Amino acid sequence: GAYIIKGGEDIHALDPAITAIVCETIELIPSEKFLFHLINFCNDHAVYLLMTTNNLQGFKLLDLQSRINATYKVAIRPPDENLLRVILLKHFSDRQLKVNEEIIDFIFARTARSYSFIKKFIDPIDKLSLTKKRKVTIPLIKEFLNSAEHDL
Repeated sequence: GAYIIKGGEDIHALDPAITAIVCETIELIPSEKFLFHLINFCNDHAVYLLMTTNNLQGFKLLDLQSRINATYKVAIRPPDENLLRVILLKHFSDRQLKVNEEIIDFIFARTARSYSFIKKFIDPIDKLSLTKKRKVTIPLIKEFLNSAEHDL
């Protein structure tokens, strides 16, 4: 239910009844003054503010940099291989596809280990399994990976 900031809003026109605001990729917001006033608005009106960024440094407006430095920060790192295995198993499970560790090992030995890969991989392999009326097996995975019909 948070209000999503696009970067062109008039801060003074925001409804003070808003309880949460999300401002993603703040380094792409063209106006540092806008960000400065947004942080002040949230502080003044007890509004939760979630900001995302790939770069916490380098703001030219020193008051903005000071406020950024004073915020709570959480680094979100890419998932490790164990978490990726769990995510892949969950995606298979969500589609009611049964796979074992051997299949997961086979997939990860031959593909990228990333969340974006899993997102691109799971739908086409599910469709192939349904189309061919076959379970997800190593031969089916081999067939899929050797075909040129996917963009992974």
